[in-house]
Amino acid sequence: MRPEVGKVLTRDQVNYLRFGDSDHPQEILGRHFIEGGQVISFYHPYGKQAELEFMDEVYSMENVEKTNIFSAFVPHQKDKPYNIRILLEDDRTVKQKDPYTFQLQLKEEQLELWEAGEWMDVYRYLGAHPMVLNGISGVHFAVWAPNAKRVSVVGDFNHWDGRMNPMIRRDKGGIFELFLPDVQEGMLYKYEIKTPHGEVFLKSDPFANAFEVAPKNASVITELSGFQWSDKPWMEERKEKDIQQSPVAIYEVHLGSWRRKGSHGEEYLSYKELAYQLTDYVLRMGYTHVELLGIIEHLKEESMGHEIFGFYAPTSRFGTANSLKFLINYLHQNGIGVILDWTPVAMTKDGAGISEFDGTALFETTDQKKTSLLKWDTVPFDYSKNQVKNYMFANARFWMDEFHIDGFRIAALDSLLYEDAYQENEIGRAFLREITEMIEGEESGCIVITEKLPKSIKSTFQWAGDHIDPLIHHVQKKEYAQRELENQLVNRFEKLNSTGQQIIKISHRFNERIGSMISQMPGDYFAKFANLRVFYAFIIGMQGKKHFFMGQDFAQWNNWDIHKSLDWHLLGEASNEKIQNYIRDLMYFYRGHKVLYETDYDADSMEWLTQVGESEIVSFLRRKTETGEELIFICNFTPMDYQSFKLGIPKKAEYQQVFSSDEQEYGGLGSYENRQILTGEEGWNGFPYSLTLQIPKQSVIVLEKKGTEQ
Repeated sequence: MRPEVGKVLTRDQVNYLRFGDSDHPQEILGRHFIEGGQVISFYHPYGKQAELEFMDEVYSMENVEKTNIFSAFVPHQKDKPYNIRILLEDDRTVKQKDPYTFQLQLKEEQLELWEAGEWMDVYRYLGAHPMVLNGISGVHFAVWAPNAKRVSVVGDFNHWDGRMNPMIRRDKGGIFELFLPDVQEGMLYKYEIKTPHGEVFLKSDPFANAFEVAPKNASVITELSGFQWSDKPWMEERKEKDIQQSPVAIYEVHLGSWRRKGSHGEEYLSYKELAYQLTDYVLRMGYTHVELLGIIEHLKEESMGHEIFGFYAPTSRFGTANSLKFLINYLHQNGIGVILDWTPVAMTKDGAGISEFDGTALFETTDQKKTSLLKWDTVPFDYSKNQVKNYMFANARFWMDEFHIDGFRIAALDSLLYEDAYQENEIGRAFLREITEMIEGEESGCIVITEKLPKSIKSTFQWAGDHIDPLIHHVQKKEYAQRELENQLVNRFEKLNSTGQQIIKISHRFNERIGSMISQMPGDYFAKFANLRVFYAFIIGMQGKKHFFMGQDFAQWNNWDIHKSLDWHLLGEASNEKIQNYIRDLMYFYRGHKVLYETDYDADSMEWLTQVGESEIVSFLRRKTETGEELIFICNFTPMDYQSFKLGIPKKAEYQQVFSSDEQEYGGLGSYENRQILTGEEGWNGFPYSLTLQIPKQSVIVLEKKGTEQ
């Protein structure tokens, strides 16, 4: 070893590097100024010889003690760029730039913010980010792994060999970073991690913006910038909109099984193909929003996207991140909001993911009380750590800023709310309270949808899916003439109508039953469709926003199958086509009547007209006091026609029939039409006035008070 080289390299440091233990490789690699010149050192485990190209000079590099650490002394201190030319073992010659001569990119104050849990744009710095330093193109890598002995970047660019590019540990924050010149977008990479116990394993990047198509799991270097958004009018309008006073009809869609292509439906549609087809469908059907299920990167299709693998990456099954931006941008241009199905509760247990990331429970908790309520093959986040909270707070900001997401639907909250069946999870509740306040406090109009929450935690809307099951149970009763409307049913819907936060959710699952709505309906073929029309109109009339899972709007018979397309061929059947047209008209009827969406918070805007247990015809009134607008829904759940059904009403007014589920165009019989509706002076069922109506079997008619404008 030359004396000058020995002033920089010590035998211990050389061995640390050779045996993969160095977390400060810059101490011996790269450029080091000494008296009279500079020492430049480079490590390549497959090199036989090396030369240093420095300005117009070429220096032979010494293989220090045959360790494949190549060093040269340059007798001046000019701080100029240089290259290393290496002769490899296979006699190929390659030229490389030295990654250890570039300055560190993360600032001290950023590392302090990370430790405090307050680095909200951390996703712009951790992960893999293409950039230009000193006129050289490359990629900056940064990762949080405080308990690792050593972290290396491995990938297509270095033979996946962890000895080649060990990263530099920062003194604060537990973060490693390294800039690799000439590495390009599209290359695969992972982090090789060595623990203090000597274990070595590969992990995908917690902040990666793209991955290989599942089930492969390598991270992909991706540049997110460059997409030209054209949805500014939508984003500006969103800020000003009062969402509680607006119509909200959500179409929940799993892109991988909504519609497929190929001779046997074996191929996914791309994000760009979905942009046109999904937008056309949603516009035609009258929905206001789409909820995208399974968009965040996950490995197992069966998990529906809840076993999240890459929180900062859209799934690559349908294309690139910019292609997803195209889809969202196109939806926005057509006036359709986008809600992200988001699970900040837990992460997948997959070995390449972020669980046990640096050989310890870094992101996750090991508290068994918090894992007992988890669904799927996941492990919960440890929100007692500032950095973990920061990771997920920044994740929400990432989806809002980078993808213009309009809202988050947060699912599977049990393990955040409770530690077991009885004990409250105070840390989880605090996190949920803070994250919902942050999202809604951005003044951007972004919303949060959750399951039912404790009163101390607020969200924009909460699901009311548990109200659907007793209604299904009710309509399934066989003894139509004898069945009565249970107190429980009306009370539950009265409770539903006591808060305007609710979204009535028509899902693919009802408590423990999985199935389509049409399959849950009683009766023969005709009766099933008739009952479904009653059911849907009843839901539309209730206070609360609306939510339909894909396939329920054209009465798919089969259970949803995540591995294939919806049964679109059913639209060749008259009954399915008519029920789809019925849902379309119901949605536009809902959107066309302010009383159905502007009064969700007003308890006085909803009044039951049917006494509990007195009739199988369920009737209620929706009113908007300021405008005088009134709608009356009369829902006949029986297989009996009523020639002169008397309905009590609170005030004398003129009404006209404006909607009927029994129209032939919807698959009904078109039996009756109430052309003249006269208000009688005779009181009925405790009301001072009454109407006499013709009501077809298994149908809904809607009356509107005359003389009001929508």
